[in-house]
Amino acid sequence: MSSAAPLSRRRVLLGASAAACLCGGGARAGAEETLLTLSGLVDRGAGSDVRFDAAGLRALDWREIVTYTIWTEGPQRLAGPTLASVLEAAGARGAWLDAVALNDYRVRIPASDAGLGVIVAMERAGERMAIRDKGPLWIIYPQTEAEAQIGAHNERMIWQLREIVVR
Repeated sequence: MSSAAPLSRRRVLLGASAAACLCGGGARAGAEETLLTLSGLVDRGAGSDVRFDAAGLRALDWREIVTYTIWTEGPQRLAGPTLASVLEAAGARGAWLDAVALNDYRVRIPASDAGLGVIVAMERAGERMAIRDKGPLWIIYPQTEAEAQIGAHNERMIWQLREIVVR
């Protein structure tokens, strides 16, 4: 880990803490809403959540990838923080991730998949994703068109992501 990593992590967690306070005590002018909550085996121990707003997610290891999915046509240009950087910033220390969508749909993802270049996409084709377009967050695996058709990771690419429970 580089010497800049602790400062970066502190900044993200401080931003996340500020977002958590804003969510609990009413919105303030200019405050961003929490987009992603990590709970379970995270930095602050069981029972304490780590929350990220858009700025907190953008401060992480941001990547843009071109990938294919069975739900879209042609190559898709998606961008967001790597799943690995989200887990690191939250201090996640579990082997499994239960990803939860806005409608409470759930999928279980091995934490080791974070090493596959998975991103938590916030943008498609340079634009923030709306809820109606699988946003605001979508777990995306980099894959070829042929790999998308085989479907090795399709069931793990949950859209409208709101929470990750680390187990």
